[in-house]
Amino acid sequence: MRLLDAASLQFKEFFEDQIPPYAILSHTWGSSDEEVSFQDMRLEPRILWEDRRYGYSKIVNTCRLALEDRLKYVWVDTCCIDKSSSAELTEAINSMFRWYEKAEICYVHLADVTPQMSLEDGLKNCRWITRGWTLQELIAPRECDFFDSKWTYRGRKTKMTDMLAALTRVPALVLEHEKLPREYTVAQRMSWAAKRKTTRSEDLAYCLLGVFGIHMPMIYGEGEMAFHRLQEEIIRRTSDATIFAWDPKDGAADIVGILAPSPASFENTQSLLNTTGFQPTEFALTNKGVKIVHAHVLVCSPPKKKQGLVYFLQLGKDPTGRSCTGIYLRKVDGDLFCRLNRPRETFWQTKGLRRARVFELYLADFCPSPISQSMILDSRRPAVQIPVPSGFEHAQAVPQRLWDYEDSCFLTGPWGADMVQWVQIAGTLLGHKVELAMLCDRRADNGYGKPVLSIFEKHRFIEHWDYLSQYRRTHVGDPLSWWKLKQDFPALLDHTDSTAFSLQGAAVKVSVSVAKGTVRTREGGVEMYQAKMKIDIEKKGQGKDTKQSR
Repeated sequence: MRLLDAASLQFKEFFEDQIPPYAILSHTWGSSDEEVSFQDMRLEPRILWEDRRYGYSKIVNTCRLALEDRLKYVWVDTCCIDKSSSAELTEAINSMFRWYEKAEICYVHLADVTPQMSLEDGLKNCRWITRGWTLQELIAPRECDFFDSKWTYRGRKTKMTDMLAALTRVPALVLEHEKLPREYTVAQRMSWAAKRKTTRSEDLAYCLLGVFGIHMPMIYGEGEMAFHRLQEEIIRRTSDATIFAWDPKDGAADIVGILAPSPASFENTQSLLNTTGFQPTEFALTNKGVKIVHAHVLVCSPPKKKQGLVYFLQLGKDPTGRSCTGIYLRKVDGDLFCRLNRPRETFWQTKGLRRARVFELYLADFCPSPISQSMILDSRRPAVQIPVPSGFEHAQAVPQRLWDYEDSCFLTGPWGADMVQWVQIAGTLLGHKVELAMLCDRRADNGYGKPVLSIFEKHRFIEHWDYLSQYRRTHVGDPLSWWKLKQDFPALLDHTDSTAFSLQGAAVKVSVSVAKGTVRTREGGVEMYQAKMKIDIEKKGQGKDTKQSR
């Protein structure tokens, strides 16, 4: 660490275990020709006073205050880093939080707060409150003394934490060092920086390294990719799902990547807590997207929306624990999902929410909308949609990896052709609950041919129903093949496209057919196979009452 001797204004370098007590400066930079660099410090003081009075006066006053506090050394970011060395700059940025943390005292110079202003009024409109780099300079030091534009002492951090917390969104407990930043969720910490700005877009990421305990190389010129890299590093070190709980910009494409473009996307997440008990056990970065194992995925109807079911990834909860917060997903294919451009949603009650058995999923990033929409449409072309009549719903669908709740279809290609696909359908007829199982055979043309459908009623074929249900529970992630079904339970192969049973003295016949038709999806119309259920109910001594699916 390179320190400046407060008396002689000469530099001296120290190894980590030999660093003496020092003071440190927090300030906002002026223009480049006003600040004093490492190279400028070789000039005569007279020249510095004449050419760079603004920047040099900050160094001189910092040294003066340090000597008054009986500290021999100071650190000032403008001159103590040789910015011509990319290696030194990278080391300094990665060490900066620690350097501020270990300082005996931090002097905060508020250049735009005049002596006539109250400190609170001055801070409200002060640049220092709005800059990205000053966030860690506020949090890391144990103590900060504030000075106005004339270097008049205005107050101490630990004496005004409530005011600073209200102005900066950083909790008072963090400012008082009663709690560490890492005790807050990723989304909460991001919210502290949501309204802050930096001159270079890359610095929006680099100024947060210490807040998240991350070390990574600096690559100026990468733009917003720096913040993307920061999130990737956070994902490698935590299973905190709130990192995905950001709000997309209005007007963005219908499909967005899973990672946020900037801290501004976390502006409204300051109260978002982890969902205890449902926290994903594993994150991994892959070339397919962000992999989450044991993700808590729900299937629901969005509030105030006139649409069917959608996927909802639960990410957090509010401080009361009575609500769940998350984001809406769109199934692309198999275990690949993408994020819909919808704000975070909070559900205050769980009625209507259903757990989807998604044990492993991939969340796509870098989703240019046309590419992702075309991928989704392509995956629907060989699919078979299984809508249900009014009063019925899909209770289960197996394999879940191939089933899409939003479009009510099995997504099948060559990879799923040999799998037994079945859906359990539940509803009410004549005032009584009815449960049906529909099997879908996609072996024709290796998953692209016309599906063969068969159907049976639960209570008439209870052993058949129990076999499928038991297999689903005990073979998670191990789909049932038609070959194995033939070996284990060949009677299931005898079902046809209709089933008959008695209900309340009436004869009920449910039949199913399949044909190609145009299905309206979120991305547009696409031709796929569609199943149609027909229910005939004949009561004794009466005519025939027929209900047909819509």
